[in-house]
Amino acid sequence: MSASKPIPIPVSRKFNDFRFHGVPLLIFALSIFMIIHLWGHTGGPGMIQGRVIGDNADVRAPDHGEIEALFVTNHQNVSQGEVVALLRTLQPNQALAALKVLEAEVELARIAPNIGLIQEQQSQFFDWYELRQDLLRTRIETTTLQIRRDQAKRELDRADRLMDEGVLAIDTWERAMAQFKELDEALTATLELSEQLEGFVNQSKPGLPTESGPGEILQAHLRHQELRLEELRTRIAPLPLLAPVSGQVATPPKPVGSFVTQGDILLEIRSGEATHIEAYVRAPVVEIPEAGQLIEVSRRSEPGIHRTARILSVGSSVRPLPAPLQSPLRPTGDERGLPLLVSLPEDVRLLPGEAVDLRPLRKQPPDSSL
Repeated sequence: MSASKPIPIPVSRKFNDFRFHGVPLLIFALSIFMIIHLWGHTGGPGMIQGRVIGDNADVRAPDHGEIEALFVTNHQNVSQGEVVALLRTLQPNQALAALKVLEAEVELARIAPNIGLIQEQQSQFFDWYELRQDLLRTRIETTTLQIRRDQAKRELDRADRLMDEGVLAIDTWERAMAQFKELDEALTATLELSEQLEGFVNQSKPGLPTESGPGEILQAHLRHQELRLEELRTRIAPLPLLAPVSGQVATPPKPVGSFVTQGDILLEIRSGEATHIEAYVRAPVVEIPEAGQLIEVSRRSEPGIHRTARILSVGSSVRPLPAPLQSPLRPTGDERGLPLLVSLPEDVRLLPGEAVDLRPLRKQPPDSSL
């Protein structure tokens, strides 16, 4: 009696059996492997991850004021010392009020009771003193017109923008233009008068009074008023804000016309050059690294290549991890770790913001140095 031959199983049946039984097992095994891999590299306790830190800096307001002009935009490259914005620390209404007070003091000095005595004794000095008072009053008027002209210019710029958007009547724009032209012409004429008076003062300057008395008092008083005017004009001028480092503007700057307080951040500049690595040992910390210990650094783009760096300092307490280092397996975002300050490897250029993996070296080479 001959043995029966096995019935051949069709290939399609084998494929169906593999699809319904083998594929789920393969997917399950791959899922377990990926979970273990992710947990070991991004979420496991004791793992060290870090990010490369560049020479970043913030441009902050040194005082309360209003942003008058911006010369940079987001993602624009800037150089160290470049003017990025203008900040007006003294509001126009405050400046005008201070100028009115100074103008009243000048007028009070003009009609002082000691004037008659000086006019009788030293008429030449008194004429020159009056000329200096006229020059001071003209400078005050010039500063006042400058403030009003700048206000009219900002109003005209605003009217231009609204005209481009089609939401402003033409007669309103014409009034703004006429007011600006009027103030601009008045300022030009006052500046010319101020230059002429300054020339007269310099040409007709007499000798100082030989005896102490009202002449010296008025001389000192006038000098005090001139210094106050110069101080006020310095405060009126917008304050230039400089870029503290070379790099790229990383955040959209505050818009022109925004009011800021002292210490407010106007914009952030990120340098393209890395300075160090900020790393974290995930909690619970099994083994605390030591300052001076060598550590291997791996880029995410080159996982198999390890480069040597050195731990510069170790934090004293566990802190929350920065958002870029939070594990995707823990959506709560409450991960903590021990911070480390790590030097840069010498044989590779790391970019600021780049994420890296680190592993302390157990055995230190006897003569290794960075």
